[in-house]
Amino acid sequence: MDCVGGLSWFAVSRAGADRGVTDLPLGMLGGAFFLSYSVGCPAMGRLSDRAGRRRVMVSGLVVAWAALRWARRWEELWVGWAAMALFGLGMSAFWPPLIAWLGEGHAGRRLLDRLVIFSLAWNAGIMLGSGAAGWLYERDPVLPLDAAAALVVVAGAVLLWPARRDPLDAVAAPAAEQPAGEWGSADRRRMMLMGWLGEFASGAGMGTLGALFPQLAVARQVAPAVHGGLLGWARVTGLLTYLLLMKTRFWQFRVPVLVAAGGLTALGYLLVPVGPQAGAWWVAFAVAGVASAFFYLSSLYYSLAGSEAGREGAGSSAHEAVVGAGLLAGPLVGGLAARWWGIGAPYILVAVLFVLVAVLQTILAAGAPAAARAGLGAGLGEDEPSDAVARCIERAN
Repeated sequence: MDCVGGLSWFAVSRAGADRGVTDLPLGMLGGAFFLSYSVGCPAMGRLSDRAGRRRVMVSGLVVAWAALRWARRWEELWVGWAAMALFGLGMSAFWPPLIAWLGEGHAGRRLLDRLVIFSLAWNAGIMLGSGAAGWLYERDPVLPLDAAAALVVVAGAVLLWPARRDPLDAVAAPAAEQPAGEWGSADRRRMMLMGWLGEFASGAGMGTLGALFPQLAVARQVAPAVHGGLLGWARVTGLLTYLLLMKTRFWQFRVPVLVAAGGLTALGYLLVPVGPQAGAWWVAFAVAGVASAFFYLSSLYYSLAGSEAGREGAGSSAHEAVVGAGLLAGPLVGGLAARWWGIGAPYILVAVLFVLVAVLQTILAAGAPAAARAGLGAGLGEDEPSDAVARCIERAN
């Protein structure tokens, strides 16, 4: 379905640019999607906890298909905005239930493996969709949307194929009482909130690069091939980071790693206004890609590990809402910063945001277990974690 996103986002935004839409109105074509997605995720995730994953996901696909058909032919700008907002609402009913289903009944290494495979898949989907969209658009501007609608139908057929009852049909069971331990429920929620803060900053940064970096590239007379190579480089470093996180546990439930990652990412974004001298942009985009993968997986992992059994939909939907909010806020606030203070200002603003997030995470960490504050807390990457860690993430297996 992220291939569907890559196809549709390119087609609608490029059609808007070809029709003379510029600046903030053009940015709001994507902003309308992320706004409705952020608003819809919490409600849809909780609904899937009560009504069952499959029902909510199928409903989301129907809405998404209708939005893509509506976006196929639009002349007035408000129609483009409305179609993208409807598309975002449909996707908010698809992704949180799917993520919740991936996390149900899994913990430790099993949970991490499933989330990393999911993260690799959606990154690959965006790359394939975005790459195919340009080729299809040159032949007919509506072909990317037709291809996206066809893929939605295929996804629906796959979703409805199993005739037997499975976890996607089940209504989530009531939350089980969690036993006491070094990591209580308040501690797990604290790590979840720290993960969300990091993901919001990372989403704002990647959204800023995607929406506003073209203006900086043109101003610095950077060739389109180099521009595309930088975006691809960020994705490559992100994919490699997912694989590293899958095989290691140094980062799990360790506060200093979260805080240090934010500080280093701030330094990376400060290199963007400096580039392209001395390869600064290649370093900056590598840092952005690594940070995007790290904070996304951390936020998603803590959201599911910190959710009570039977409440995975609520946790995953909150995570996805944070993702959408960051991707929405970055381009909008960054666009205003560029208008007021220059084209390098958005990236300095992102760096400041990461510093503020690191400060907030440090404050929140004051009540965490001492081992986690010192960076000595047990990770969750083993197949058989220790009793203390198992209590931290115990779920209804």
